[in-house]
Amino acid sequence: MIAAVSVLLAFPLGFFFRSQLTAGVIFGFAWMWAFTYQSVYLLVDTLGGSKVFIPGEFPWSYGLISLAIGLIGVGLLALGHRLGTKRRNKTALSV
Repeated sequence: MIAAVSVLLAFPLGFFFRSQLTAGVIFGFAWMWAFTYQSVYLLVDTLGGSKVFIPGEFPWSYGLISLAIGLIGVGLLALGHRLGTKRRNKTALSV
């Protein structure tokens, strides 16, 4: 879920919004919503008998992978913003 949000939203938000802060805030809220939804879903699945998380152990790998996916999303956001700014500047100069 968080991977889908990162891949599908980060680059377009950075590309189409002029303000990187606005794009970052929107991406942050979308990512936090997806992270919370996914965490609760996995927790409920574990309480139902699944072996997604081992009881008594803190899921460090889940946190590190989620962090890495979030950082990749931030990188895509920055890349989209850079390319969008170049496109807007090139269009403004040619007019």
